[in-house]
Amino acid sequence: MGVRTRHWVTIAGAVALASLVLTLPAAADLGLFSGDRARVAYTSGDGVNVREAPDTGAAIIAGLPESAAVTIEDGPVEAADGSFWYAVSSDDGGVVSGWVSAEYISDLSVVVPPPFFDSSAASGVPVVLDSGGDGLNLRVAPSMTAYVWTAIPDGASVEILAPMQFDEEGVAWSLVEYDSVVGYSAAGFLGSFPESSASTNDGRLYVSGTGGGGLSLRDGPDAFAARLAILAEGTIGWLLDGPVTDAFGNGWYQIEADGLVGWSHSGYLSSDGNNATPTGSAIVDAALGYLGTPYVWAGTTPDGFDCSGFTWFILSNVADSAFPRPNEDQVVYGTEVAASDLALGDLVFFQNTYQWGLSHVGIYIGDGQFVSASGEHDSVGISSLSDPYWSTRYVTARRIQ
Repeated sequence: MGVRTRHWVTIAGAVALASLVLTLPAAADLGLFSGDRARVAYTSGDGVNVREAPDTGAAIIAGLPESAAVTIEDGPVEAADGSFWYAVSSDDGGVVSGWVSAEYISDLSVVVPPPFFDSSAASGVPVVLDSGGDGLNLRVAPSMTAYVWTAIPDGASVEILAPMQFDEEGVAWSLVEYDSVVGYSAAGFLGSFPESSASTNDGRLYVSGTGGGGLSLRDGPDAFAARLAILAEGTIGWLLDGPVTDAFGNGWYQIEADGLVGWSHSGYLSSDGNNATPTGSAIVDAALGYLGTPYVWAGTTPDGFDCSGFTWFILSNVADSAFPRPNEDQVVYGTEVAASDLALGDLVFFQNTYQWGLSHVGIYIGDGQFVSASGEHDSVGISSLSDPYWSTRYVTARRIQ
């Protein structure tokens, strides 16, 4: 068996990355004007709502994920409540166009690590993620000013050789090997694609494990293929073809989702039926149709929900017209389910959130995720049961099927 040798080489023409800035802004960036390029930032991986008008009460048109590139079309405009807004168009040919709070828009000097980046990882076989197609620079030293050996393309696998270290500006660096070349790369662009848990049992696949960043739907089974859309966490798609393996060994499925047909990385598609019944699947389908609906205290309609108002609306319309409205009645309705046996459509309950005692409820959607109306998102959004906040407050689950 041959012995791999590591050596230093000089390769010209490497593409430089912008400086990494990982601190939160003291205030909204109001120095952007029409025609400027910018990106979505500071959303903690949740993304930002795009609205019809510069107002938090305006209808939501769509959502843009963390680090999405946009073009400023108008603004900044000051709303009646003193907040500032930009009119933006998305980077995907202007498919998404509307108003976004200036609080979540930054110039392109801010590069946000992908939400699925595991900063605790010190070893493994990660891949380069979301460099914008420019590639990730492999440098001679852990510094943005250090000489560049080469650029590692999106989707390429690397080997981490040592734990992360931080430079004087707080940027995290990993010592890695790529194609027998050893150097330092910004750790924020390295992450591990999970093994695909998708199957072809009924053809239904769920977008999962993206940390809220969403999954790219592309026009071919390749990370360099044109992006057709970003599918939100929890989106349901239908398997059409695959898996197909690309040049880097990554698997891809052709799916139909949100009325579009394209290819997505298999590592973020899960069948996760967990003994789901047709009713459970219908509950999840209905619940995910209200993603982004505003959180409204005591709300029980599509104009706005609170947590138990949301579960009452979905369950009473899909599963059981007698399903109760109060949280304390919901927690004793149906059949208790162990956390290890959760299935699609089960209700999950939490305590000690905004008040002491039983205080929150959501709907399990598979892959350790649940959807709920919460102050965490200020809307109907998706959260993880493994998040320390929710895992320490979990109480029980009930099945209403």
